[in-house]
Parts: sequence; structure tokens; C-alpha cells
Amino acid sequence: MRPDPARESILTRAARGSILALAIAACGGGGSSSGDGGSGDDGGAGDDGGAGDDGGNTFDQPPLGDGVATLAGWSTPGNVDGPRNQALFDNPVNVVVTGDGDVLVADFGNSEIRKVSPEGEVSTISQPPGEGMFVRPFGMAIDGSTLYVQTDGNSLGQPGGALWRMSIGGGALELLRDNLGKTRGIATLPDGRLALADYEAHVLRIFDPDNGTLTLLAGMQGQPGMVDATGAEAKFNVPYDLIVIEGGDLLVTDFGNNKIRRVTMDGVVTSYAGTGSPGMSNGSLDSATFNGPQGLARRSDGDIFITDTGNFTVRRISGGEVSQIAGDGSPGYLDNEDPMAAQIYGLEGADIDPTGSYLYVSDGNRGEDGPYHRVRRCTLD
Repeated sequence: MRPDPARESILTRAARGSILALAIAACGGGGSSSGDGGSGDDGGAGDDGGAGDDGGNTFDQPPLGDGVATLAGWSTPGNVDGPRNQALFDNPVNVVVTGDGDVLVADFGNSEIRKVSPEGEVSTISQPPGEGMFVRPFGMAIDGSTLYVQTDGNSLGQPGGALWRMSIGGGALELLRDNLGKTRGIATLPDGRLALADYEAHVLRIFDPDNGTLTLLAGMQGQPGMVDATGAEAKFNVPYDLIVIEGGDLLVTDFGNNKIRRVTMDGVVTSYAGTGSPGMSNGSLDSATFNGPQGLARRSDGDIFITDTGNFTVRRISGGEVSQIAGDGSPGYLDNEDPMAAQIYGLEGADIDPTGSYLYVSDGNRGEDGPYHRVRRCTLD
């Protein structure tokens, strides 16, 4: 997967250069505090320890601790099930958490759905309908015992996108719709329908799994912009993730506009948080700034968590205020008991465990050639 154009517009050439330097240093096994965990401050994670794709090798995975910690995965890409000191992913891009606390992972590079226990044990649960037919999963949502998955490939493994359904316990995938587009965010509605955010078409749609109908909720097809309005008169600029909030409205990360938008089920779109200017300012909803907000998660107490990709941080909205809760703002990899001193890279998807104690983040490589193939855990207060 090549980097999204929207992401490229946020990361300047200088930033990309620093990221590449971090990746090169990490892959070379140097003692950098970012990269593959070769820092003395991250609980002793050293080099890869010879981990390979055969699952026969182990590496020094530090114990799960508070703050920001690695649940599973390593700097090396691969496809290995097993305990957290052996398991490997290839660019994990999204996570959702089951009612039992297991973390389901969209393993983009491996075209599989993986399951990670709260202790870090990894298994593969998807059984594709045929080789090459389930290509690059990304968007995911859980409704009861059902998992919905979006893939960038259609049922023939060609571009066009598709929507699939399977049991959260694992098993065969059922194709629901082909040529769906690049749907990243999926939210289950109370009536069983799905709200979908298509970041390439710049629209939100509603899909009914019972009859296969797909209808526009808001946004102007193929027309990026920033317009608060109703239905097709509204405009988004790369809408990425969405969640249902109290009252039944949707919150949407409007990546290209550096905003969080609110959308009613009647298609009325308003600005919810962020000035629209890229930045890293905390404060009230209308004064805070974001830089490429992407993943969204909501805790039962109403707190909203946002992965702020351009700032390499995790932000929280609580009581009408935006704050920073994890990440030191620099790209890289570093576990730390102090979440504000940790480094996180991928930040493309996030979800919360049933107790509200942990936020899980997919820490992949954003489609770049970097040593980021992990699922991270952030302890919440």
C-alpha cells in the first residue's frame, strides 16, 4: 500500500526524511530510542533476536506494563501466530475489541484478520473464500457476534473494495457487496445498518446488510471541501473514521480538514472540534487544533479518543475539552510507563476494551518501509 495523498500533504519532505532516518536506524539495530525498541528506556526490548517468518524464533518482548506498551508484534514484518514474543504482523492498520476483551486486527499486509488475547497471544481467525480473494482488510466493526470487514480489493482480488461479514469467533467470510470503494470507518447503528466513511469519495453512506442497499447520508461525491450543510450539500475532505455517540449522531474524523465533524441521521453536518488549521493545541472544542485526525473510539463514560496522525499523538475529548494523553509528538517506537514520553507511529485505528481501562492502537507503518508492525496498548485513567 502506498501512502495516501492526504497523508503525504500533511507530512512534509523534512518530516518524511526524519521518518526514513528513524526507520534506517531501527532496521540497522542501532541504539536509537525510536525504531525497533532498541532503547534502554523501553523495558529492555533490544534487536529482533533473529525473529523470522517460521515462528521458531523468539525476541525480547518486555512484560506488559502501564503507560504505552506493546501488546504483540515487532519491527520485523511477518505472519506468525503464537505468544507475544513470537507473533508477527505485516502492517496492522486497524483494531476492534470484542466483548470478551480480545483484540481483532486488520493485518493489511497479510490480508488476514488476526485475534490477540489481552495477554498478547495471537491467532488467525479469518478463512478467506479463496486464495487472493480477500485483499488488504482495513475497516472493521462489531455488531454482537458479527464482524464486518472492508477490504481494498474486491471478491476477485482486484481494486474496487468490498464489504464482508464473519463471526467474531472466526471462520468463513461472507461477501456482502463488491466495488464499495475505500471505506475506512464503519459504525454499527442501533437498527443493524452500517454507517460507512469513504475517504476517497469524500462521503458518508448507509448500508443495510439485510437487503444490500447503499444510500448517501452526507457529502458531495468526489468533491472534497469544508462545508457544514445537509446531505449532498455538505463537504468533507477525506472522512476517515466514525463512531456513534449518545443521542445517535455520528462523529467523523475529517482528516483533510483537521476537524472532527458531527452528523445526524438526517444528514445534517456540523463542526464538532478543531479550528481546521493543522496544529497541536489543546483546549476547548472550538479552539483546539488537530493534524490529520484519523482513528476514533468512544468509552462508555462518553470520553472520545482520537489518533492524531500528523502529531503522532493520542488525544482525548472529555467535558468539552481536548487534551493529549499519549505520544511525545515525534515519529517512532518507544514503550514507556509515562504515556507522554512514549513514541507511536502508525495510529491508523483504535478501540477500547470493555472495562474502559485500555485503548488499543494499530501501530503499523502507514504503507511505508519502516519497522512498525505492532499493536500497542495505552493505559487509561
